[in-house]
Amino acid sequence: MKQKILVVNEDCTLLAITKISIGKFGYDVKAISESQKIYTSIKEFGPHLIILEERLNEKEAMKLDQMIKSDASINTPSVILYSGLTYPGEVHVEDFIEMPYDMYFYNCTLKPFLQ
Repeated sequence: MKQKILVVNEDCTLLAITKISIGKFGYDVKAISESQKIYTSIKEFGPHLIILEERLNEKEAMKLDQMIKSDASINTPSVILYSGLTYPGEVHVEDFIEMPYDMYFYNCTLKPFLQ
């Protein structure tokens, strides 16, 4: 079974590039551009990993985290944040990828969360 990754980015161009690039490593990738659809997508798709673009603010991230952890029907996925900015320390995630990124490095960052 392929490992499932949910990618969230409001920039549709970057979202498409990220989905295609990650998919080349053999992952099953779902890409969404609307942060309001994250919870529904998690329930329907059941990702092992979520990759969020940094524009998801702290309040949204905390709300999402609470919803996921309070729902026993969801296996809590790991979350990686990616951004063209430096790591915004107020958001608690498992890892951070700074853009622009090398796809080999990107894949190496994802692998530990998908085992």
